[in-house]
Amino acid sequence: KYKFRTPPGIPGQTYKDIGIASVAMGGGDILPALQAGTIDAAEWCCPKPDLVFGFYKVLKHYYLQGLHQVVVNADFYMTGKLYNSLTDHEKKSLEVAANASLAKSLSYRIYENGKALAELTTKHGVGDQIPDFSLSDQLGVSRTNKQAKGRPLVLFFYPKDDTPGCTAENCGFRDKYDLFKLFGAEVWGVSGDDEASHRSFADKNKLPFPLLCDTENSLRRAFGVPKVLGLLDGRVTYIIDSKGVIRHIFNDLLNGPAHVNEALRVLGEIRN
Repeated sequence: KYKFRTPPGIPGQTYKDIGIASVAMGGGDILPALQAGTIDAAEWCCPKPDLVFGFYKVLKHYYLQGLHQVVVNADFYMTGKLYNSLTDHEKKSLEVAANASLAKSLSYRIYENGKALAELTTKHGVGDQIPDFSLSDQLGVSRTNKQAKGRPLVLFFYPKDDTPGCTAENCGFRDKYDLFKLFGAEVWGVSGDDEASHRSFADKNKLPFPLLCDTENSLRRAFGVPKVLGLLDGRVTYIIDSKGVIRHIFNDLLNGPAHVNEALRVLGEIRN
């Protein structure tokens, strides 16, 4: 039922010969094909190109492949007649150059794949379980990560109550709150304001969802929410599935309402 991407040439033909519904294409064509629905699945080589091409954003089910290495070297061909005409010293020079090229390629890929793997897991939240937490909301009700298990959770961190950007963002979640409920999702806001501030802010804007009081920034630190320019609290939204796995992270300080639309988009992908 599913169309699978295969490398062009002999692998693609082999898959067809054994009856696999495959589509042969080069690596650069995978992302457009996934977006267009030409293929449903693809194997790929390693975290570095995954990060560059953005496969983790498009695939409904994306799994990190660890540090599987792919070695890409330029092939060098010569006829037997030419090779046999070389001196032993020239033949050894070719062998040393080939081994050096192989070692250089492997070391580069180990290093780059390691960096990409770290970025995918720490900055893009691919496959991360949310940390344990317990914070009170504007009504003094304790909210924990365990309460959200079994249904999706949209956890949005915003800088401060009653500021224009944060008011627009919170009111955006309020205005589309019914859509979030259709997805069966919880919506929780988080900032460093205290219970009184949150209660006043929620009452003034008729917010129907909890606002968590992260007065010591413990939850921000646990999620690794970055500061802007090292000073300003970031505006970051985490979309978490029913198993407590972070499926998407959206980071945009200036466009609060965009967080609402992005969260709905990802929830639609999770449901489908």
